[in-house]
Amino acid sequence: MQQFLHKVPATIQAIAAGLLLGPFAYASTYNERWPILVLALCSFAIVVLGQRPVRQAAPSKYWGVIVSVSLVVFGLMFEVDKLLLLGGAVLLCSSLLYQRPISRPATFFATLCACMMVPLPANIETAIAAELAGLEASLFVMIGQAANLPVRLSGTQVFFEQSVVTINQDCSGTLLLVPAIMGAMVAAALAKSKSAAVTAIVFAAPIALLINLFRLGLVLFLIAQGSFEDAEIWHDLLGFFALTVSWALPITLFADLESVKVDTSAFRKFVPTLAVITACALAINLPFATKSDDISTKFALPAYIAGWIAEPLVIPSQELKILNADQVSRQKYTSGTGELIVTAMHHLDPSIGREHSSKRCFKAMGWQVETLSNRTESTHGALSHMMTKSGGHSQSVLELEIDNHHGTNGLVRIQLVANAAMPISEQQTFLEAFATKLFGEPS
Repeated sequence: MQQFLHKVPATIQAIAAGLLLGPFAYASTYNERWPILVLALCSFAIVVLGQRPVRQAAPSKYWGVIVSVSLVVFGLMFEVDKLLLLGGAVLLCSSLLYQRPISRPATFFATLCACMMVPLPANIETAIAAELAGLEASLFVMIGQAANLPVRLSGTQVFFEQSVVTINQDCSGTLLLVPAIMGAMVAAALAKSKSAAVTAIVFAAPIALLINLFRLGLVLFLIAQGSFEDAEIWHDLLGFFALTVSWALPITLFADLESVKVDTSAFRKFVPTLAVITACALAINLPFATKSDDISTKFALPAYIAGWIAEPLVIPSQELKILNADQVSRQKYTSGTGELIVTAMHHLDPSIGREHSSKRCFKAMGWQVETLSNRTESTHGALSHMMTKSGGHSQSVLELEIDNHHGTNGLVRIQLVANAAMPISEQQTFLEAFATKLFGEPS
């Protein structure tokens, strides 16, 4: 430890990495991203510990500081949090490689693996997920029909006899594509030749696609057999299995594993650095850890609005995590003319609220979305209207965004879901009355 502390640059980089990555690591422990984080760190470790050290770092001992500072500065200037996380990932790499430098290609692949634990911007990830969902649904139906199975396609929904499965964002292979690419990076770093490295990278996406098609086929088969509980269990179990296989298969197929000899002395050298990073991450997470994890703190929603009577609805815990809101409440309003589902969400950070817009969420769940009006100004805020369709069912969705108004900090989103046959004027009148009841008359 004393020898490590003499290496001041490595210590400073380790502290900065822990401070930058701390909140992200904490959040990853309770959302669906933690397997990606684990595989990214494992990929980095395999590349680094499986390489012979060189005398000089690549390209210099301070490359990580230069890159990381640039990322952090741009992240602060343009308010892009993910650039700060990328800066932390780069510092994590450079703090370790400062003590045990490896070749330039290996440094590149190891750093890229660590950076891949940071998710893509939400709009890019959602767009990729939507494209993959459509592609996988089409391929699945094409294969099924070639085998004379009674399958048909509607959007991203696959129908098998009387059963249906929706290929949504979580199932689309987006989360499998990332570990497959990480596995390809490891394989490229440990490949015998450049051609093997290129082959590993080229085949990463097809491997993830085929694995996910097999997984979806098994789930659809269980649904068709009426085993809905088994299908749900296998859907999740196969998800983790497919995640691991998508990562491990490129390494198994294309890496020269026989030449890899793990240097245990290097691991012992890294222990103090990892201890500093962990300690800093825990220190900065102390306020988060002592704060209540219950994100379902509720609005006091009105119980009655002009003939509509409210009934509270329970929001599933997994949906609460996905919404990532500071306050969430949902109620069903019924009257003689039908029913409305209203969800009120408060995000202290407006950027998080906009990442989880109704349009993106419905598309991710496999709905076909048609935007009818986008962010027209209403009495209380910006109003958007869309029509969503799935399996022959249509519904209207209104979303009201109230940004730093009515004495609230951050962004309030109020989502109203109604039958498509209800006149939009009636929906809008209800939503305005709801917002007025909740916040009072706008000033």
